[in-house]
Amino acid sequence: MNSRADDFTPIKSLNTMNPDWIIRGRVTKKGQVKTFNKQGGGGQGKLFSVDLIDAYGDQIQATFFSEAVDKFEPKL
Repeated sequence: MNSRADDFTPIKSLNTMNPDWIIRGRVTKKGQVKTFNKQGGGGQGKLFSVDLIDAYGDQIQATFFSEAVDKFEPKL
């Protein structure tokens, strides 16, 4: 996949007013998948977190839940 640098939103530019973004970053820390009991007896859930840094040196932590764990954990 060929992508230009301007196709990505810098981490420092993320905001809640614009939910349509794509970031590009290097994983600097990846947590283990954890399971938890959902409230109200809703079964078990799972999550994992990663720390990312972009080309400008800005950092962010992302947490993935449920199906997103299955989709992204093996790729990161």
